[in-house]
Amino acid sequence: MADAEIARKELLGLFRDHHAYLAGRSNGRRLHKVGLDVHGFELNRISLRDARLPGLIATGAKLVECDFSLSDLFAANFSQADLSGSRFVRADIKGARFVNAVLRKADFFGADMRPGQLIKSGGKTQQVANFEGADLDEAEFSETQMRAANLAVASARGAQFRDATMNQVNLTGADLRGANLTSAKLKGATLNGARLEGAVLAGADLRDTVMRNVDLSRCDLTGANLTGAVYRASDKPLPDQVSTLIRDHNEWIRTSGGGGKRGDFSGMSLTDLDLSGADLSGAVLSGADLSRSTLVGALLMLADLSGAKLVGTNFNSAVLNGANLASADLTDARLRNTELQPLDLLDADRRPTGRLVPVKLTGALMVGTDLSGAVCRDVDVTGVTARNLRMPSHELPLPAGSGNCNGHGK
Repeated sequence: MADAEIARKELLGLFRDHHAYLAGRSNGRRLHKVGLDVHGFELNRISLRDARLPGLIATGAKLVECDFSLSDLFAANFSQADLSGSRFVRADIKGARFVNAVLRKADFFGADMRPGQLIKSGGKTQQVANFEGADLDEAEFSETQMRAANLAVASARGAQFRDATMNQVNLTGADLRGANLTSAKLKGATLNGARLEGAVLAGADLRDTVMRNVDLSRCDLTGANLTGAVYRASDKPLPDQVSTLIRDHNEWIRTSGGGGKRGDFSGMSLTDLDLSGADLSGAVLSGADLSRSTLVGALLMLADLSGAKLVGTNFNSAVLNGANLASADLTDARLRNTELQPLDLLDADRRPTGRLVPVKLTGALMVGTDLSGAVCRDVDVTGVTARNLRMPSHELPLPAGSGNCNGHGK
């Protein structure tokens, strides 16, 4: 008999004993096994309710409509498993992995998904519940405890997160269209690039959340607390082409260029848009017209804005470190409290290389530009045309007569 057949017979024996335990029969035995390996098995519609299975290995398994309610699944691994319609009601799944798993219509009501503390040879370490890339469409997560869980690029369309505790959760690039997050606690969560069209966030705690590249114009934020949050407040949606480019660019950033597509807005008309808080780091905006647009608090590190028309553009509190603004028209642009400093390039492991890229303003037109409170260091201003500037509190090497107010133009 093949080893797989022996293993399956042994598993079925364990499950029969557990079912007898659930039925209250004297010959029953509660399933309690650390590190049980069922990877690749097809075990649909079985009940493992109230089982003790810490460290369960179920990668690639087919476990459709199974019941894991009240079970101990600490640090279990369900990556790539099909768990459609399965129940995890009030289960302990701290530190469990569901990477790229299929969990459509699964029920996690009241489950505990907080980080799990693992003890390894090097000491103690925390492992968060990981749903990265999982299919969570129409799943039930109401009243769950999922602090710091990873749901990056997960699809959770129509999912229920009512009253869930999701503080510090990573929802970068997640699809939450039509999801219900009423009264969810999302303090300090990251939702960069998430899709929230039709989502309900009424009464949600969104304090200190970071929602760059997110369109909130088509979701319900009634009574939500957005204190300290980074987000685009406009109720006017961005043009579809712009939204698509930003969404692809967000994935390009998230994967360090491994996925998505670098945002190329070259020569585009982007006038009168609200891009507050957007992350356009590394984007190509050369020759684009951003006149009168709002980029308050935006990230534009290493962005290419060469030759861009930035007349009356609001960059207040934006970060433009390492950006290229050569030959840009910054007439009446606002850069109050903006950062214009050299940027240290990172290597493939995201470690500083010591190679600094300065901000380039070579040949730029700066008439009536407001730089009050800006942090400007080692900016290349060769050939700048500058008149009637409001200057930062320290000197910039600009032509004589450029500044007023603080009077620091040279």
